[in-house]
Amino acid sequence: MDIGVESPETLGVRDTCAAYNRIMQLVDIVPTPRATAQASVCRRQFGVWRSAGRPATLLLGLGLLAACSLTSPPESPATAPRTATGVVTPSTTTTTPTPAEAVALARRAEERAAMESGEARRATLQSAVGYWLTAGDGGAAARVLAMLGNTKTPTESQVLLGVEVALAQGQPAKAAQWLDRLPAGTPPSAAIDWARARTALVRGQAAIGVRWAVEAPDALRTRGAARPDDRLWQQLRAAARRGADLSLPAGASPLVAGWLELARTAEQAAQLPARRDALLGEWRRRFPEHPANGPLVVSMLQASPSPSSPGRVALLLPLSGKAQSSGQTVRDGFLAAWYAQQPADRPEVAVMDTGTDAAGAYQRAVAEGATAVVGPLTKEEVVAVSRAADGRLPILALNFLTEGTPAPARLYQYSLAPEDEAIQVAQRLVAEGRRHGIALLPAGEWGARVLRAFESSLAADGGRLIAKRTYSPDTADFTAPILELLGVDEAKSRHQKLAQVLGHPLEFAATRRSNIEFVFIAGQPQAARLIRPQLRFHYAGDLPVYATSEVYDPNPKANLDLEGVMFPDMPWMIEPDPSAVDVRNDLRNAWPERYRRRGRLYALGFDAYPAPAE
Repeated sequence: MDIGVESPETLGVRDTCAAYNRIMQLVDIVPTPRATAQASVCRRQFGVWRSAGRPATLLLGLGLLAACSLTSPPESPATAPRTATGVVTPSTTTTTPTPAEAVALARRAEERAAMESGEARRATLQSAVGYWLTAGDGGAAARVLAMLGNTKTPTESQVLLGVEVALAQGQPAKAAQWLDRLPAGTPPSAAIDWARARTALVRGQAAIGVRWAVEAPDALRTRGAARPDDRLWQQLRAAARRGADLSLPAGASPLVAGWLELARTAEQAAQLPARRDALLGEWRRRFPEHPANGPLVVSMLQASPSPSSPGRVALLLPLSGKAQSSGQTVRDGFLAAWYAQQPADRPEVAVMDTGTDAAGAYQRAVAEGATAVVGPLTKEEVVAVSRAADGRLPILALNFLTEGTPAPARLYQYSLAPEDEAIQVAQRLVAEGRRHGIALLPAGEWGARVLRAFESSLAADGGRLIAKRTYSPDTADFTAPILELLGVDEAKSRHQKLAQVLGHPLEFAATRRSNIEFVFIAGQPQAARLIRPQLRFHYAGDLPVYATSEVYDPNPKANLDLEGVMFPDMPWMIEPDPSAVDVRNDLRNAWPERYRRRGRLYALGFDAYPAPAE
């Protein structure tokens, strides 16, 4: 079926997944170390089920991207050299040295430090760290920083160095730990405020980062930016592309709200280029006095779309066999995106059936002159194509390889991964200050994978699961695991033992553990609809409940028992933007049953479409 992709040099999925933009912009560059990019479909955003009026409202804006990233760190020092804030490097020039010059300066500084002692040695080593950072070598910077020692009360300059080194190595959580080491009573500092802003933005906490930046505007100028707003926008835009939480917190000032809404608007404009001017115009109407409502937005309006050169993409999907229905849904979403593009910009698409021979479909795509491949869909098909691939074409596989299967060059993996959602939930909890909680997941391999991802992400940011339990997927009574998680059974047991010791009955009021800050659940909608009311019944109705997107059913009437449950999901499912709502409604009206059961697969196909990169 020939319908009419851009060349590999300009291929890029809509900015709903910035990772795919980067993948396709880099397809002719040396692959990442693992020769694979692990990305998850669509930008997921947090929704909270509310039973009034519509199926879901956004909790606070665009939310989080589920692991849409390449294997490089968020801000690669190789492509974004930087100097250490607050560190004075002994240089006779007022310009930043080139990476090669910085390496030479760093080595000379280390040699001098070897012959010095005391404060002179410390100052020289700090200079060496700054030079290594400028050279883009975070590992060398970390090595020299370790030579400075680990003091209990670091100075401001030491903390700033630690933050810079951590960010250069793609370790924002470690950067936050450095900031936490500042002694109590440390005077306000523009440099520290900007370090907090950058750290929060890299961690995906956009509202926190913007607040630190705009409440200390001088901090931006310490970075040497002629226009501080541009510097903030660069950091915020990069954070948004990495999937930062663009949620608008309650009580946010108009200044903070404007920045977050602008980032959200930019993301929407990237998804819908034809509506860019209208979207930005609406933002300008809402924030007429905002500092970004000037040259920054004007430059966005004047920007020309990236040039494109239509090519040929092969869409490999199972259109027969046991996965036929899923393949057809992904195909329909892909073609919907194709039809939404201007005819002159549409690539040629060849849809090929992988139901009987995925490797053969790939080989036929190569023989027929495809410039890129999207698909296949099932794990077995991805493995088959990976064995047949020789690195000639970029392949965007719509599932992950099985563990232990080597990935060939230029194969990128892009899928609906529940582990990514679990990580998002953990990050959101930590960002909200909730670090200790309980988890209830279905027994089996799926639940184990989700639990591992959630628990490891939570622990990485200093959180901890107080208790965790599993349930049988076919059960309807969750009393036993809920009481165990809440510690109610332990309280009853202690009461009974005490009554036995005293020899007479005691009054008892069942209570749960006092240190639980959240409940994390996962499973199918029918399970979640039973777990939520049973939590209320067992003294846990006041605890915030978080879940993965599987708990959400697109049918509004099916979610009445999920009141207040928070979950990450793709904009396709909960986005209130009128254009998204219109397409959703059209699909629901045309195929009501398919939409309810396979809406996310449709969105997977829609976002796998190689629209021009921004």
